[in-house]
Amino acid sequence: MKLVFHDSQETSNPLNGSVIEDEQALTSLLESLRSRPGFVFELLGDNGYMLCVGLRHDIGFVQYSQSNGELPYLVARIAAPGGDEAETEDEVESFLCGDTPTEISREECVPYETLKEILLEFVRTGTRSSAVSWKEI
Repeated sequence: MKLVFHDSQETSNPLNGSVIEDEQALTSLLESLRSRPGFVFELLGDNGYMLCVGLRHDIGFVQYSQSNGELPYLVARIAAPGGDEAETEDEVESFLCGDTPTEISREECVPYETLKEILLEFVRTGTRSSAVSWKEI
């Protein structure tokens, strides 16, 4: 599947509009972006779906939706040991989007390796990952 990258924080990013067609290209992109302060970007699939991603070195968030803006919007979540979703509603992480800090509940954040797994499955299949649970927002 083809994905198009759009940096929602740095509109002058020369990578904006880049087409990603495989796991290797996506992994290289993620590694090149990982050292930046927390920020938001989008991966638009040629199948009509997209991922809105917040990324910081060790953590991030992933939202899955139709690229036309239609509902539902789903956010990835990690289940805590025992099958319950993590109880971290009061804690937040901040990601820059258009120079505006966007606060995301810690319960809607995932570790970097999980985020990477979600994105790799999206480039392979165009669908949302089964590695996490998804909550409608």
